Amino acid sequence: MLLKVGKLEEAAQKLTRALEIIEKVLGVEHPHAADILVSMGAFYQQTGDKEKAISTLENALLILNKHVLPTHTSRQRAQKLMALLKDGSAFLETA
Repeated sequence: MLLKVGKLEEAAQKLTRALEIIEKVLGVEHPHAADILVSMGAFYQQTGDKEKAISTLENALLILNKHVLPTHTSRQRAQKLMALLKDGSAFLETA
């Protein structure tokens, strides 16, 4: 929501803070931490930071591939975003 209204810095801060809390409470390998990483990857993709998006999604997938089924929503979302990033279509401008 914050991204849609142009509050990029606030959105980034909230995602970072959420990740810090989840990692502290549940651990860095918890699927909820990976969920936030997927959201962060989507954020970086939407703001045009392809390298950071790919790196963040790779970290998320390392966790998700270990701890959830291939049909898990977050895992599928991360894989879809990664495919879009790697073929470049995630950065096409929309009218």
